[in-house]
Amino acid sequence: MKMQYFFAIIEVDSEKLDEKTGPVIVRQMEDLKDTISKYGTCDYYSVKDVKALARFRADLKRLNP
Repeated sequence: MKMQYFFAIIEVDSEKLDEKTGPVIVRQMEDLKDTISKYGTCDYYSVKDVKALARFRADLKRLNP
């Protein structure tokens, strides 16, 4: 079986979210996870360490020329 891997970095300014947009984003992410789960796996992680996120982003760019 051949696998494909996708990574997405989603950055959201939580100060701009309100009672409508926050739940919409969460629902859309849940729907995506449900769809992907039919074919593979999907996990979400919340990262609060900005420097770690920057290193991860740099590694992704380095690995995907």
